[in-house]
Amino acid sequence: MSAAQLQARGLGSPTPSGAGASHRACCAAGPRPRRWVTPPLLLSTVSATPLLYLGSWLGYRLNARLPRRAFALTLMAIALAGALRLLLS
Repeated sequence: MSAAQLQARGLGSPTPSGAGASHRACCAAGPRPRRWVTPPLLLSTVSATPLLYLGSWLGYRLNARLPRRAFALTLMAIALAGALRLLLS
């Protein structure tokens, strides 16, 4: 996309250096940035951490007991189910 097309969409800068009035105008009165770490995010992280360790431990144990091909097919089926869920939701 050319500089003129970007500028027409409000994405480019009118100054050759790439910085200038358009950047100051869009960012000077903009909203304050949101916080990245929020209480719900911390709660989700803390509650999911034991599940992460449990899943790792189960995968390690199943890998030792199942034949390699069966383990690989099981993992592919889980990944496919997750992908379909994301695509269909």
